[in-house]
Amino acid sequence: MPDVFDWDADFLRAQQAWHGYLVWGQWSDDFLERFQACYTSTFSHLHADLAEFREQFCEHIAGIAVFSSRDPTANGWLSEFIRVVDEEDRVTWARSTETMLKQVPMEKRQLVWDKWIKAYWIGG
Repeated sequence: MPDVFDWDADFLRAQQAWHGYLVWGQWSDDFLERFQACYTSTFSHLHADLAEFREQFCEHIAGIAVFSSRDPTANGWLSEFIRVVDEEDRVTWARSTETMLKQVPMEKRQLVWDKWIKAYWIGG
């Protein structure tokens, strides 16, 4: 995990790094290889420590779920997100995911459905 985003190493620095990243940062699949643990470690900090950036964080998670080539259910990070964050953040994530899916062609929606939503929806 990049040290600047490590909540345990330096809380204030991590909070400031997330503020900047959620305003200006963009992810890529290559980036997620190294950064996924940073997202996961932030789930429990979302409500209290990133209060004014919660919506942007949920939008990042939705974007990764919709646009990344990585399966968000493969290593359990999406289930962890759903389990850890509060109801308001789950709703924000779901609405962001819905909005993104409505903006892509039907073929892309089908790919996302086949990649993870169908299995996630039926609990498998």
